Amino acid sequence: MRGQPGMAGPRPRGGERAPKLLAILNVVAWAGFWAFGYLALTGDPAAPGEVTTAALLAALGGAAGLWAWLKLARRGAENRQTERGVT
Repeated sequence: MRGQPGMAGPRPRGGERAPKLLAILNVVAWAGFWAFGYLALTGDPAAPGEVTTAALLAALGGAAGLWAWLKLARRGAENRQTERGVT
């Protein structure tokens, strides 16, 4: 029952929460890619360990961001096909 105080509404199914989590992962991953990429490109060449670490973290962020973006794009395409009635 929705209108009563203290009563929670229906819980969202896992499929409804997934796009939000993917979108959050996408934003955080791309932010990490750009931040660590900048650090890798502008790092001190005399400290190769820092540059390598930043480059690896940037690569991980880019890979995670690309993966999340592709998942979101596929989900959006599937939703559009479902709305049109295409099977």
